[in-house]
Amino acid sequence: MHTVSECLRKSPILGAIALSLLACGDSSSPGSGGASTTSTSTSTSSGSMTTTTSSGSGGSASCESMKGDTPMPVTLRIENHGAAPIYILDGCYSPGLDGVRIDGVSALDAWATYDCDDALACTTQGLDCFGSPDVAIPAGGAQEVTWDGRLLAPATFSVPQACRPGCNGAPDVPSICRRAALVPAGSHTLSIWYSAVDQGTKQSLDFPFTLPSAKVTVAIP
Repeated sequence: MHTVSECLRKSPILGAIALSLLACGDSSSPGSGGASTTSTSTSTSSGSMTTTTSSGSGGSASCESMKGDTPMPVTLRIENHGAAPIYILDGCYSPGLDGVRIDGVSALDAWATYDCDDALACTTQGLDCFGSPDVAIPAGGAQEVTWDGRLLAPATFSVPQACRPGCNGAPDVPSICRRAALVPAGSHTLSIWYSAVDQGTKQSLDFPFTLPSAKVTVAIP
């Protein structure tokens, strides 16, 4: 099982949930008036993060504001140019390589990228990410994955029940979420966490790339 620091690294949303609950108390009820905002600074292994918790007034406008941007998929191709296999970190049972980061943030792991669209759809986040076998790329081989072009925005939302009446107060659906926002055009960093042996100590290689782009190819020597 992951430590607290590992969970914060993998899914800043959990740290945001805890901080926002401490800072704001119970969320506002729908129709209770204007929105309130609280900013809290914290640190993770990826660096500092400022979390803004918004308790909206409910209604369709508030619900719409939580929905994520339309995805702009990017194909990420990881090539192994070495003479031996490499192993990409895949620390979760959920779909998506955990060892692929965009600007230091897990971009593919379904658990770490749980967003407001999931919460509005009454989708449960599931359990914490337990160890899974690494994904092997043989010598001379390649692995292609699709990133939807989005990362979680810093602001967190308290989700009014009016925005998701079908959830019926399901306890496993988080009441606080972050929306998925398109990563802006410009220069960014793709990081690959890998090792030379399965379940070995991982090292990271960083590759600069530019958006917009339909495909990004990186080579690990």
